[in-house]
Amino acid sequence: ISGEITSSWKKTEDGFELTITVPINTKAYVALDPSKTTLITEGKCTKRTKGFVVPSGKYVFEYKN
Repeated sequence: ISGEITSSWKKTEDGFELTITVPINTKAYVALDPSKTTLITEGKCTKRTKGFVVPSGKYVFEYKN
């Protein structure tokens, strides 16, 4: 793996915001609370999920309770 791997989060009024960076030519699995399905928004895409795989890039997810 060559490149920066980062993650950070901040609390919001109704959940939290998660920011991740995945290095080029890699993938990352983003795991959420396994006890419930959660509404996640990244850019213009919104879906209910317990986790997902993302390709290289920078992502900002909104996690709402």
